Amino acid sequence: AGGGAAIAAAADIRLATPDTRFGMPIARTLGNCLSVANLNRLVHLLGESRTRYLLLTAEFLDLQPLMDSGFVSEVMDDPEACDERARALARHLTTLAPLTVSATREGLSRLSDRPIPEDVDLIQRCYLSDDFAEGIDAFFAKRKANWMGR
Repeated sequence: AGGGAAIAAAADIRLATPDTRFGMPIARTLGNCLSVANLNRLVHLLGESRTRYLLLTAEFLDLQPLMDSGFVSEVMDDPEACDERARALARHLTTLAPLTVSATREGLSRLSDRPIPEDVDLIQRCYLSDDFAEGIDAFFAKRKANWMGR
């Protein structure tokens, strides 16, 4: 969840276990927001409806919707099998033509890149807010945040 979810969203290949859940509960925890680039990535991976649900409700998605959207590449039985498969994939990738792999990754990134308007105002609105300061305080104090809407 949270930071781990952002890292997973940026990955080329995502492996999961049957109990995998994916969430970005920032509206419930820190009170920050995603950049338009990260929103674009999530919409591209999950679809707009699931992205809206995920972010606006601060809920988590279970494995099935992640599989349905293609977000998860493969499901392994347990974390150890997941680690083993990740290492096997990494070894396999080193046997492939590096320029082809690199060009393919870059081309796929370009496909999902759409013109994105400046989002500094959105980021500043969240990160400079009293709510974000409260979210940080609550996170470190291990308590629920008291949102004020400012």
